[in-house]
Amino acid sequence: MSYRKRPKNLYKGTNFIASNLRILRILNGLTQEDVANELKCSRSAYSKLESELKFATFPVLYKLSIFYDVDLDYIIYFNITAHLLSLIKRTSISIDPLDFVESYSKLSEAAKGDINKRMQSILEHEKKFNVF
Repeated sequence: MSYRKRPKNLYKGTNFIASNLRILRILNGLTQEDVANELKCSRSAYSKLESELKFATFPVLYKLSIFYDVDLDYIIYFNITAHLLSLIKRTSISIDPLDFVESYSKLSEAAKGDINKRMQSILEHEKKFNVF
């Protein structure tokens, strides 16, 4: 009997979930321990979700979407890190612009509003440090 490894990319969003969980946690000023307590799991178990050593189940992702007050599709399908970097650096990002626009257009209005609100906060914070 041969053992087959489970494919890393079980669904389209697998590439983004771990980094999205990390950036959402950081943007909300939380530690891994804080999020783990909310999920009623250990910090090390939650850390495995952020480091892609373990896949988050749908119920866990759903609970996190409620906890962070974002849509589930925002966590699964949208590359938050690339979007934030592109807005902060104002340079091209490593993903195709058409893919980016398509992914963004699939988000709910609430998720788009959340992105805009958070980016405004980051830009305001950045302006405070770039006053010459």
